[in-house]
Amino acid sequence: TVKLKEVSVVDYVKYVPRCDGNQNGNWIKVKVSYSPKTTGSTFKEVGEYQPNGTSTATDFDLGGVECGQIRFDISGGYFNVASAAEIEVYQIDNTKREAFATYFADELFTELKPEVTSSEGIEDADVKKLVDNLLADANAYKKFRVGEYEAYMPTSTLRNMLKVSSQYNNYENPTGVYLKKGESCIVVASGIGSASVGLKIKNWYTNENYSEYGLKNGFNYITATSEGNVFVDYYTNNFETAPNVKLHFINAPVQGYWDQETMTNADWKKLLAGRSADDHTILITRSKHAQTAYPVSAWLQHCPTNVDSTMTLYQLVQWAERAILGLERY
Repeated sequence: TVKLKEVSVVDYVKYVPRCDGNQNGNWIKVKVSYSPKTTGSTFKEVGEYQPNGTSTATDFDLGGVECGQIRFDISGGYFNVASAAEIEVYQIDNTKREAFATYFADELFTELKPEVTSSEGIEDADVKKLVDNLLADANAYKKFRVGEYEAYMPTSTLRNMLKVSSQYNNYENPTGVYLKKGESCIVVASGIGSASVGLKIKNWYTNENYSEYGLKNGFNYITATSEGNVFVDYYTNNFETAPNVKLHFINAPVQGYWDQETMTNADWKKLLAGRSADDHTILITRSKHAQTAYPVSAWLQHCPTNVDSTMTLYQLVQWAERAILGLERY
């Protein structure tokens, strides 16, 4: 039970799991409730949630209620224990949301209102920049900054099902966004349900530890504590029925990525155009069952034009591995 010093309006609370990469104690199932008083034992239930043992921070929405205490009844934890690095309590500042809502017609702030034809007179720098970007070339702006992301089976579940030791891919859902350490970004989210959804930032060139951030519906303010490619961390055992999540990385810097199912070699050449041979930022490529992460410098040297054939070869390797292991049925 978190006991506040005084009764305060609380919009949401954040559960931060242990940060050492060990899943022991990560919450699997929890009921959240609150009391409008700082003492006493009368609590009103907010809801029951399933973080599913993920190492991603999880937000629990309280909806702006007056709280004196917040209680977590944990009925499932990884290896039958429960732990937390931090429990954080938040009240939302809606000033920024109101500034955006003045000029945009949708909840993700990707469509301008019909009467908005110029950014003249807009005082908020983020709003002004977004209006200018959409007026200049809306499709180019949205290419990687606006996306819809699906849920995946947790890698631990997959590993147990297939009786193998490999962790598989903990970095599904590349966004194409690239953040430097200390760089800030506003992420607007829609469609997040009961399963935890977050972001991971990873750089395989420097091989730093990844950093992660929980997401909630609405505005999320992210300040990167490490540099690297941004991925949507969305793993749940209910992946087959979990809703897709929509995200808008407002005015975020973009690295891009290449997907064999939707892109061509011409798109690949555009991604590499103007890049230098000493550019060591990581560029992600995907096929149906394979994903690679190599520095731009390596792509320029070894695969500057025909990435489609390269990813087809990686795909053939995947199929061969599955055949040898007898896993085609899965």
